[in-house]
Amino acid sequence: MPLSDAEKALRLGALGENLYANIKNNAGCNVQLSLDPYDFTRDMLVDDKTIEIKTQMLMHSIGRFTINKNQAKKCAGVDILVMIETPHIESGDVVRIYEFMAGRDSFSLNTTYIGGLHKYTIDPSRGKLICEIQDPYILNLMKKYSTSAYKRFS
Repeated sequence: MPLSDAEKALRLGALGENLYANIKNNAGCNVQLSLDPYDFTRDMLVDDKTIEIKTQMLMHSIGRFTINKNQAKKCAGVDILVMIETPHIESGDVVRIYEFMAGRDSFSLNTTYIGGLHKYTIDPSRGKLICEIQDPYILNLMKKYSTSAYKRFS
């Protein structure tokens, strides 16, 4: 039975959170995952810093990540916002992980009108690229759980 888009989104988000937690664990950080998948304040703590993670395809037409307006407060209210770019042919078919530090100097929430919705946008160049992943297993999982209508994988 095929997965619903809602289930795919949950799995993609969990995959992104696990990837980031593994990277930080391997770097010797103290990682505490939120036990509530619907936590309204953060996804995890890393060395006592609050972390929010968003896993999504970059909107290539504008070169930015997007977040829904109802997620803006949560994203702006943590110490580190992590954006995980899912694979896409236009981005070199690689997973990229960016960190945006607290404070609007690191990222700004600009609004745009996309598909009938007002969304906030985040420019990846304002973050710190901490990792690129080309592992075929991880790439295939991310592609499998993608809910994007614009699927152009290599």
